[in-house]
Formats: sequence, structure tokens, C-alpha cells
Amino acid sequence: MTGAGLAGALGPYGAWFGVATDPGVVARSVALDALVIALAAGAVVVPGAIVGLDLLLSQPRTRAERGFAAFCLFVGAAIAGLAALGVATRVQERYLIVVTPLPALLCAVWIQRGMPRRRIAAAAAVALGAAYIAVDLAAWSATHSPTLRA
Repeated sequence: MTGAGLAGALGPYGAWFGVATDPGVVARSVALDALVIALAAGAVVVPGAIVGLDLLLSQPRTRAERGFAAFCLFVGAAIAGLAALGVATRVQERYLIVVTPLPALLCAVWIQRGMPRRRIAAAAAVALGAAYIAVDLAAWSATHSPTLRA
């Protein structure tokens, strides 16, 4: 009885009670969400952001840097998980917009430290380019994502 009352109080989000989703569908949704975030944040920035996050985790200069890295990981994973559980056939930009500025900040860390590990950044850029080629984003743009329509 309490669950039904709480579900009613949540409005359209009440349908999330008892969500049981196939792990394959969730993984595909998270991967597509990550591609859209990389596109929205700037495909040029994302490889540097990956290396910047690695630097903050492996060689933090201060506790604040380690805390910022943990924050980025936690918020990114939590928001991606939330977006994946909602509607598995649609990119949930209303949730993902929160994550969009983080790659720019992480890339700035990489640049500020003198852009070490350039080969890793180049490999990440190649992998991101291959992912964009492999996934037909144009097919998704018509009904699944306002970002991809732009």
C-alpha cells in the first residue's frame, strides 16, 4: 500500500518502481548515452578528458584533485545509470546535461599538466572515432535525441 502511494506521489517517475531491465539493453543505452555526451561535450575534448581523469586518479597533486576525480566518476556513473533505466530506446538528455561540462574541466587538467600520455589520448580519439563510425547516429536522430538532430 505504501509503495502504491509513493509511486502515485512520484507522478511519471512512479513507473520506475520494480524496473527490471535486461543488462544488455542497459549497457547499450549507457554506451549510446556516452557517445552523445562525448559529441555534446566536444569530440576533440573527450580524449584529453580521459587522460585528465586518469591523471587525477593515478597522480593527484592534492586531496581536492582526488576528490574531484571521485566526484566525476560518481556523478557520471549515477547519471548514466539513471538515464539508462528510464527509457532504454531513447537518449535521456534531460539527465545527461549535468555531465556535459565535466569533460572540458578534465581536459583542462590534462592541458595544465603539460599534456602527458599523448599516445593514450590519441588512442582514445581513434576509439571514439571508430565508435562514431560503427554507430549510425543519423538513424537515432529522428526520434531518439534532440542533440543528435542538431
